[in-house]
Amino acid sequence: MAVVISEVVIAVLLAAGTSATAVSREREDGSLDLLLTTPIQPGEYLSGKLRGLITVLWPLIAVPSITLLLAAAYVLSNGLRAGGVTTMELVGTSKLDVPIVLPISTVVFPFVLTAFISFVVMTGLSWSIKSKGVIASTIGAIGVVVAVAATIGICGAAAGKDIAVLGPAIQSFSPMNLVFAAVMPADSITASLENASLLTSSFIFGSIASVALYVGVTIGMHAAMKRSFMMTVRRLSGLK
Repeated sequence: MAVVISEVVIAVLLAAGTSATAVSREREDGSLDLLLTTPIQPGEYLSGKLRGLITVLWPLIAVPSITLLLAAAYVLSNGLRAGGVTTMELVGTSKLDVPIVLPISTVVFPFVLTAFISFVVMTGLSWSIKSKGVIASTIGAIGVVVAVAATIGICGAAAGKDIAVLGPAIQSFSPMNLVFAAVMPADSITASLENASLLTSSFIFGSIASVALYVGVTIGMHAAMKRSFMMTVRRLSGLK
């Protein structure tokens, strides 16, 4: 689990850092001034930045996703041996056989992480546009991303553990929490394990809702940045 969490944290921080320098670095080296003289529209410019950064970051998204999927395949194959790969956990007042990795959570994880990374990239681009230099944009973007991730993670972890049925859905709003739910279900979605038949539906519902939320926020930020792009960039144009 520690390996996957580390991979997710690295992916998020690199997404924030890379996107935060995407525009501010061009401003510092003067290439942004040249772009302002071309017919490229702000919407096209920002969309290209987003697609390019996601493409570059895709290997970092794929590594933790593949790691979890391989673990899920191991569980689904019963560990390639008789007896399966479950552990006896105390849930409420009863003991249950819980798989060491919940397969359904590993299936939805890549979609949630990709949507979250898109939000992180757009946040970094926002700071990159309105900051004078690389250092300011990087610090601002990473600060916002860490604050958002910590808030969602802490609140989601507390609520997801104690709320039955909806616990997995709540945990799906944070990639880190989703990893915990996959690997340590007895500790992260305790109340929901007693309703095991609804686990799959809850994870799917939560992942769809979280992806819709992050994509919606990303689209909204893109629209707002597109409207104010020329004014902000021209105001800061030439500043080093």
